[in-house]
Amino acid sequence: MSRRAQQSTGGLLDRIPIGRAAGLGAAAYVAVYAVTYLFVELQEDTDFGSTDVSQMDVAGWFFYSAHFVDIKLTQNDQTSTENIISEAADLTVPEPIWYIVPVVILVAIGLVAAMGLDERSASAQDAALSGAAVVAGYLPLAVVGTFLFKYETEQSFLGQTISTSITPDTAMAVGLAGVAYPVVLGAVGGFLSTLVADTGTSRPGGGRQRGGRGRQGGHQQGGRQGGHQQGGRQGGHQQGGRQGGQQQRGRQQGGHQQGGRQGGQQNRGRQQGSQQNRGGQGSQQERGQSDDDRLSRK
Repeated sequence: MSRRAQQSTGGLLDRIPIGRAAGLGAAAYVAVYAVTYLFVELQEDTDFGSTDVSQMDVAGWFFYSAHFVDIKLTQNDQTSTENIISEAADLTVPEPIWYIVPVVILVAIGLVAAMGLDERSASAQDAALSGAAVVAGYLPLAVVGTFLFKYETEQSFLGQTISTSITPDTAMAVGLAGVAYPVVLGAVGGFLSTLVADTGTSRPGGGRQRGGRGRQGGHQQGGRQGGHQQGGRQGGHQQGGRQGGQQQRGRQQGGHQQGGRQGGQQNRGRQQGSQQNRGGQGSQQERGQSDDDRLSRK
């Protein structure tokens, strides 16, 4: 194996959590079987002509039939195969529902498995591979089920021994139920996880990145509002300063006007006083001249 192949394989195994996917695959197998067992319990006649057939075996046969795996019925070396869901009469649960159960559960499990990836570095291919990795847990149980859900009996009738065996077809169980179903449906679920993630980030309320951006935008808007408020306060201070300057100028102008008025009144008083002094001096001179005329006449 080349170095590039080793590096790509190692990187792939590092990116995809195989252990987690295997656990989810096993959980999917158990979940499908549990739902199938519940459906079988709702059926009225599931004894297959023998009273010693356990309900667990019957549920196992319906489980594999829901994956389109044939059930083999062997009697004295004569074998026939059939899908017991399609051949069963009077099903309490409609036939399509039996087939839908494993599809829905495996897609959901594949989606959950892919959500364990790092969203920042995972691609759609990684998500699909992570979903398909649930086969690591689904396949082993599918193989075990072919041996676990096997019914065998022998009966004697008129001196003849009749051996009967009912079991899922091993090759179909491994190929369809064990590999094809978990790989294909798990990959579909993994790919859908990328669409869900993209939808979440494109929504205004969904997505972490957009939420973070919204918060940043909120902070920016808050900063702008705060800037406007501060600007308004500064503008208010400037207006207050202008008003104060105008008031001071008005006061100064009023003071100058009052000072001018007072100065004018003082000047007027001085002029009046000088005129009065001049008038008094003129009258005194006239009186002196009149006294001189009188003396000269005498």
